[in-house]
Amino acid sequence: MQELKQILEHLSYNQVKAEMCRRSFFYFIQQFWKQIIPEEPVWNWHIPYLCGQLTEMATRVSQNLPKKHDLVVNIPPGTTKSLLFNVFFPAWCWTNWYWFQFIKTSYSAALSLEHGERCRDLIRSEKYKQLFPELQIKRDADTKSNFRMVKKVDDIWQIGGNMYSTSVTGTVTGYHAHIILIDDPIDPFKAQSMVEMASANKWISQVLPTRKINKEVTATAMIMQRVETNDPAGEMLEQSEEGLKIKHICLPGILESQQDIDRVQPQHLVENYINNLLDPVRLSKTAIEELRIKLGSFGFGKQIQQNPEGREGSMFKTQDFKIINGFDKNEIKSSIRYWDKAGTTNAGCYTAGVLIHHMADGYFIIEDVIEGQWAAPEREKEIKQAAQIDTIDTSVWVEQEPGSGGKESAENTIRNLAGFCIYADKATGAKEVRAEPYAIQVENGNVKVLNKSWTRLFIRRHVNFPSSDNKDVVDAASGAMNKLLEDERPSIRVIE
Repeated sequence: MQELKQILEHLSYNQVKAEMCRRSFFYFIQQFWKQIIPEEPVWNWHIPYLCGQLTEMATRVSQNLPKKHDLVVNIPPGTTKSLLFNVFFPAWCWTNWYWFQFIKTSYSAALSLEHGERCRDLIRSEKYKQLFPELQIKRDADTKSNFRMVKKVDDIWQIGGNMYSTSVTGTVTGYHAHIILIDDPIDPFKAQSMVEMASANKWISQVLPTRKINKEVTATAMIMQRVETNDPAGEMLEQSEEGLKIKHICLPGILESQQDIDRVQPQHLVENYINNLLDPVRLSKTAIEELRIKLGSFGFGKQIQQNPEGREGSMFKTQDFKIINGFDKNEIKSSIRYWDKAGTTNAGCYTAGVLIHHMADGYFIIEDVIEGQWAAPEREKEIKQAAQIDTIDTSVWVEQEPGSGGKESAENTIRNLAGFCIYADKATGAKEVRAEPYAIQVENGNVKVLNKSWTRLFIRRHVNFPSSDNKDVVDAASGAMNKLLEDERPSIRVIE
């Protein structure tokens, strides 16, 4: 401390500020927040804690020391995670080690490029120029996807490091990094297929490691909200059990049970929670309850509580379905009959068609459910008969399974229903992921089911989902719901 005071005594005001910024990543963020973010900052305890973790990582890299570990951070949205890791961190590192090279990736190229643009804006800000006049972006290497730093040393501009932004599974050929930053490699708000999940995991575990400048030194920091047990965070944590050095930081939004408390990593961070809340300002109890409604308890368990298995038990509860004996058909706003077709007639496969109406009051009514095990000719006959009985304003959708067989089957149904409003829907994502928007509506009491002979079995299929063998009727219902919601689903965007 005395040494620092002696150094600062001989510096100008801007030089003092610059030196303090170099020495403290958290101080740097506090100084530069307003340069790129109009909202007032909320300095919750987790921010300086994560700053300390990143500082330790970068310092070891700068000294060419073998890394202690890679970082896996699981934390809810809206907690400054993306700004901290992708925008402020590289800009701060270059004030100390201008030669650092970064590879930064996210689930979409657009999001990754947005982070890159904000980082450039910070470096171009007047304050950055005042405090660090020796640093600037190289003029002929200045794009959102890849920009390079230069530093003036003895009146000579030295070539420095760069930040290359890409998407998961994007190209990284020709680029190498001292630090790799992975931010939300899976989009939590969109259905991801198992193929896409496996592709992302393979890219992260097999492609990115080949981009390390030094395999022993280069560090990786992944920050994401959990989406599935086998998501990229889960894959990295599983590798830690096999010897990969990982420090896991897990911060649920609220501690509601002993399981939530046990999920906090490292455990000593539990003492920082205030009234069991991670961030009492941005994730207040009111905000938490709003997120629980918007995401449903299944999505809430993953994205807010960092529990990749979602809530305990089924996605659907019997009591959440509202049974009705009739309704006013004049109040129907739109209608969809959605078919999930079985490819065979064996005991495990059913063809299911579910008719759902969206009502003027905002509720959804399930009027009819058809399911059976039929050979192709009889199945197409059932589908056409249902279309003839349904109202003329009912749109018919048929799920198109992957591959040429699925495409041909969907085309056969479309030809069979010539004259009707019929569409094919390409199936992407696991059935339980596609069912989440539907489950949210059911959980919030917005789905009513007509009291018919099929009603009890229909609801029982849901309660057993997704562990049951027969997922087809739920898949058909969720398909119809997703199509009805498509035009009305708001865009969810969180400023981080």
